[in-house]
Amino acid sequence: MCEIMSGINRIICFIKNTTVKQRVITISLTVTAAIISVVLILVIKEITSYSEIGMIAEEVNEYDEYGISKPRISQHEYNLENITTENGYKYYYENGQRKSTAGIDVSYAQKNIDWTKVKAAGIDFAMIRLGYRGYQTGLLNLDEFYHKNIQEASAAGVETGVYFFSQAVTEKEAEEEADFVIKHIQNFNITYPVVFDWEVITQSPARTDNLDGKMLTRCCIAFCKKIEEAGYTPMVYASLNLLRKQYDKYELKELTGYDLWLAEYKEYPEFPYEFKMWQYNDKGIIDGIEHPTDIDMYFNVN
Repeated sequence: MCEIMSGINRIICFIKNTTVKQRVITISLTVTAAIISVVLILVIKEITSYSEIGMIAEEVNEYDEYGISKPRISQHEYNLENITTENGYKYYYENGQRKSTAGIDVSYAQKNIDWTKVKAAGIDFAMIRLGYRGYQTGLLNLDEFYHKNIQEASAAGVETGVYFFSQAVTEKEAEEEADFVIKHIQNFNITYPVVFDWEVITQSPARTDNLDGKMLTRCCIAFCKKIEEAGYTPMVYASLNLLRKQYDKYELKELTGYDLWLAEYKEYPEFPYEFKMWQYNDKGIIDGIEHPTDIDMYFNVN
């Protein structure tokens, strides 16, 4: 009968129709159930709290001690003590054997170059700017010294790679840039990488000002895939600043399939993750070139 009642009436009915022992047992069970419910609620809240703390901690630790966004990728295995300077160029050694080559990267800024003198000065390779996309117009352009540089460097025995200054804002534009590059290298012997060189424009407003890291990374991948499909070795150029927290543009964990060309002007590179080429001097003096030149080291290490 009590079961069909509700509220206070059900409680009164229960008291009238049960023994003292039954009442004690039932009340004890009820209190125990209430305590368990409260404990469960507190535990759930505590778990949620710890989860939130964990999320906050992950956000706080998002950047490592170098100020570089943690991409969860492998660190390089170079022994930096094995980097030496010889005749003004840096080289890397392993077990007494040289495991690097000396190079430069050039563009219209170096004007006319005497490549025979450059070769005699000890330069093994040159990364030559093929062209660029206008950071305001969005138009594709050849570097005005591209053909002269790549023809004369090759003739002098300097091995060549090329780079393209990208200002792509979509994957389609990045693919367009890759097609442009492929068109203009197919008649030359390119033995060094073909590089996607995207940089932040700081001196004036640019069409890339609002490009986020996810889209930039997708543009980079789109370019590199096209280059690879054409039979060349793709590479990504980035300064330490572009990789650091202040820009944090590239999502490096998405780019582990491509070699990195690191620009960092120090005695030894601070960047702890994998890279294949190092631009270590942006004011180099090279015989045969009248203007300051970037100097690079390419690691021949598997």
